[in-house]
Amino acid sequence: MKLFQRWKKQGERAKRLRRAEELTLEGKLDLARAEMDAVLQLFPDDMETLRKSAELSAEMNEADETARRLKSLIEKNAREAAQLQNALYDDLRSAPAFEALYRFAAEALNASEEKGAAALAAEIYEAAGMFNEAHSAYEQIHAGETDGSAPAAYGKARLYAAENKPQAAAEWLLKASGAEQAHGEALSMTGVLETFESDPTFDAARNEPILQEARARLVEAKIAALETAAQEDDAGVHVRMRLVAALLSQGEEERALQAADAAAERFPNDLDLLELRAAALLRADKTEESLEAYGEMLRLRPDHTGALLGTGAAYERLDRTDAAREAYWDALDSARGDPFASVAAARGFARIREAHGAAEALRQAADHLQPEMSVDYFEREMRSGDFDSLSGASLFKEAAEAFEERLAQIAPSGDGE
Repeated sequence: MKLFQRWKKQGERAKRLRRAEELTLEGKLDLARAEMDAVLQLFPDDMETLRKSAELSAEMNEADETARRLKSLIEKNAREAAQLQNALYDDLRSAPAFEALYRFAAEALNASEEKGAAALAAEIYEAAGMFNEAHSAYEQIHAGETDGSAPAAYGKARLYAAENKPQAAAEWLLKASGAEQAHGEALSMTGVLETFESDPTFDAARNEPILQEARARLVEAKIAALETAAQEDDAGVHVRMRLVAALLSQGEEERALQAADAAAERFPNDLDLLELRAAALLRADKTEESLEAYGEMLRLRPDHTGALLGTGAAYERLDRTDAAREAYWDALDSARGDPFASVAAARGFARIREAHGAAEALRQAADHLQPEMSVDYFEREMRSGDFDSLSGASLFKEAAEAFEERLAQIAPSGDGE
C-alpha cells in the first residue's frame, strides 16, 4: 500500500508539473505557480520545483515572493545560494528583500563546512555590491593559503578594478599569479592570465600602465611554467603547443620556432602541432620554409583545411596570386561548410581581390551558421579590413549582406549589435 501511494504521489507530481509548464507557455503564471505549490505540498523538499517556482515569481516581477522562495531553497541547502547569480534575478537585486536575502545566503554559506562555500559567499557579497564584505571574505580565503588562494586573490583584484583602483588591482593580480604557482596551478587553461584577458571588469583600466605591466608579468610567469613543463620527459603535445602559442602571442617568433621544432621531434605526425609550427614560420617571415611545412602536412592529409589556408597565405606573401587562389578554392572545398574555415577562406580571397571566391565562401558560411556559434567572432572577422578592397563589387556585397542578415537571425538578444 505504501509503495502504491508513493507511485500515486509521483504521478500527481508529474501531472501537475506538466500542467504548470503548459500554463507558463500560455502566460498564466499565477495558475502555473499554484500547480507548483501543490507539488511542494506533496514534496516539500523538491528542490527542482522550488527553484522553478522562484524563477516563475521573478518572471512575475515579485521581489518579495521570489526572495522568500529562494530563502526557503537556501535553508534546505546553503549551496543553493549559487542560484542568486542567475541573470533572471537581475531586475530584482535592488529590492530590500533581496539585500536581506544576500546577507542571509552569505551567512548560511559561512556557517557551512562544505568545500568552496566560503568562496561562494564572497561571490554573493560581490554580486550584491557589498564590496567591503566581499573584500574581507576574499582576503580571509587568500590568507588561508589553500588551493582557493589564487581565485580569492583574483576576486580582490576584480573588486579593485570595479572600484577604479588599478594600482591595487595590479597588486592583487600578481598575488593571484604567485598563489597559482605555489599551488601547482600555473598550467591551468582557466588560470589567472586567461581569466583576466576575458574579464570585462578590467576593460576600463586595461590601458593603465600599471595593469599593462602586471599583464606582462602574468605572461612571463605563464611562459616560464610552460617552458618548465615542456622540458619534462613525459610532457605531452598539448603543453608544448601551448608554449608555442604563448610565445607567438608575445611576438617571440624565434623562441616559438625553437619550441615548435623540439616538439616536432617528439611528435612528428601531429597535424595540429605541424600547423602551429608552419604558422610560426610564416609569422617569422620564413615564407619558403612555411610553404614546405604546409606541404608536409598536406602529404599527411591532402584535404587539411588549415594547411590549405596557410598555403594560400604563404603564396600571397610570395606574390603568387594564381597559386594562392587555387589554394583558397581547395580550402573552401575541404571546409565542407564549416563557417569558421569558410570565412577564413573568404578573407584570403578578398586579400587577392577575388570577389567570386569571397562571395561563394560567405554564402557557404551563411548556410551553415548555427545559433550556438559566436556572432561576435564573425562580426570581428567581417570588420578585419580584408574585405575593404571588394566594397565596390556587387557580387561580394550581395553575399556579405546575406551573411550579415543570417548573423542577425542567430544573434541572441542584445548580441551582435
